[in-house]
Amino acid sequence: MRRAHFLGFFAALLLSACHGDEVRMAALDAYDLSDMAVVNRLAIDLTAEEAGALKTYAIHHLATSAAFCGDVLVDKSGRTPETIGEAIDFTLEREARLAAERKGRDLSQFSPVARYRIALDKLIDARDTAINDREELLIAQEMGLLNATHNTVELDKLITRLEAQIAELRANPPA
Repeated sequence: MRRAHFLGFFAALLLSACHGDEVRMAALDAYDLSDMAVVNRLAIDLTAEEAGALKTYAIHHLATSAAFCGDVLVDKSGRTPETIGEAIDFTLEREARLAAERKGRDLSQFSPVARYRIALDKLIDARDTAINDREELLIAQEMGLLNATHNTVELDKLITRLEAQIAELRANPPA
């Protein structure tokens, strides 16, 4: 009996892994990644890390996104991703590189203008993360997966506070 359960579990695991590979191999232009419901359906078949990277790609690296970061995502050779898997991999590489850069910075070595830009970038990143979280909660709520009203109210307050800090910082740039 245990063996049958184990084999069933193993078969389900293999099928889900194959489906995740199928999603990764799909062409980017085969899906409307500006529609977060589509992105969330694709993300179900991916690992948590891959799902997060796909959502980051859709929100920040698609020129059609309202939260487009302004930088088209490319690999080291300047090539844009063609598949969902490449978009995920490029996003993970970029996020790791940016995290390493931020972690290793000694801000005292930078000019006031550079410190200003770094502070502004941190606030914008925090705001964008809050926007991502809010969008994911709203989509989950629309799909009937949870009641996200309280959490979206808190995220709206956080987004408003971060936008005020960004506006204040932009109003007082270094001379």
